[in-house]
Amino acid sequence: HLRDEARIADTTTPRRFNPLTGAGRLSLAQDRWRGDFDLGHDGVTLGHLALNHDARAGGGGLTIDAPRIVFAEGGLQPEALSPLAVEFVKSPATGEVGFTGHVDWVDGGEGSSGGVLTIPSLDFTSPAGPVRGLQGRIEFTSLAPLETAPNQHLTAREIETAVTLSEVNLDFGLGKNGVMLDAGETELAGGRARIEPFLIPLDPTQPIQGVLVLDQVQLGELIQEA
Repeated sequence: HLRDEARIADTTTPRRFNPLTGAGRLSLAQDRWRGDFDLGHDGVTLGHLALNHDARAGGGGLTIDAPRIVFAEGGLQPEALSPLAVEFVKSPATGEVGFTGHVDWVDGGEGSSGGVLTIPSLDFTSPAGPVRGLQGRIEFTSLAPLETAPNQHLTAREIETAVTLSEVNLDFGLGKNGVMLDAGETELAGGRARIEPFLIPLDPTQPIQGVLVLDQVQLGELIQEA
């Protein structure tokens, strides 16, 4: 039995998470490795990681359980955990998220991975403006590369752009090339605004193009608010 601290780093490109610390116990018995570690970042405990590997069969896996990660102004922020958050979630972010996931491998074959990100409530600044009350659940079908199941759904109480968007609903999916926004709808100036499907590239240098459909929107009210 060994008990120590280790540095956990992501070796994929692009990097999904920044280096974390793992403190716990690793044991070997009958050619089977088992480990239990507390995951942390800069002194903040994030969750738990469990490792299981059969040295004879050459297969195993790990599970990640981080049910409550709290973000606070002046404290932990999303970009400290993942470089992927830098372009989409600006500081300060307040609220909480949770993540459970798994990575499995087999000798001489392809492994599998997946997970679920839950967002009870999150406030942050996006490239479009401040977002308040983001909620939802995102199911990942792969963690390397990051991909989601189709038709993922998020809601936001308010997005403050040039005008204030209320009760925003977004249906989307994450693939290798970017985020595919399948549908977006919000209340706007006495009517409804709907976004037609379009791709948001993961590369921030690439342009974003889309179509906005307005239904019974009061343009006078919209101009006055802007």
